[in-house]
Amino acid sequence: MEEGEDGEVRVDWESDVAYSAMTLDEYVERKPLEGMEFRVNVAYDSFYSFEFSDPDRYVSLFLSERDRPGFLFGYVERGSAVHEQMVEILGRGKEGRGLGKEERLVAPMLLRLRFLPDSRGLRSVLVEELVSPGWAVVSGPEGAE
Repeated sequence: MEEGEDGEVRVDWESDVAYSAMTLDEYVERKPLEGMEFRVNVAYDSFYSFEFSDPDRYVSLFLSERDRPGFLFGYVERGSAVHEQMVEILGRGKEGRGLGKEERLVAPMLLRLRFLPDSRGLRSVLVEELVSPGWAVVSGPEGAE
């Protein structure tokens, strides 16, 4: 919920319904090359393939939608600022290989995702940015840091 300048309290509908511009299945079908924001559930994974086959360079993530079957494999550069943000939310010890579903910490996040040109992985995307550590975009008053 958010209080507007007029004093009215409003529900953040986009966050409440986990809105994204398209479903993950539509995203896979269209494969746009520009970055797009998605509200997804995020967990570490152990799937590496094609251009993201190097676990020393990338961290594998399982990205899924709430109340839909769509999913992607997201990859973030190991040691990058985005990776460090993920570690703050998901922890460091559960990264990588051989995790069972019961061992995965799952967290909602708003991520900017992008298919790489000539990508060979049907559902493999680069995580460009962690926009928000939840589905809501939280900002202070205009001009505030």
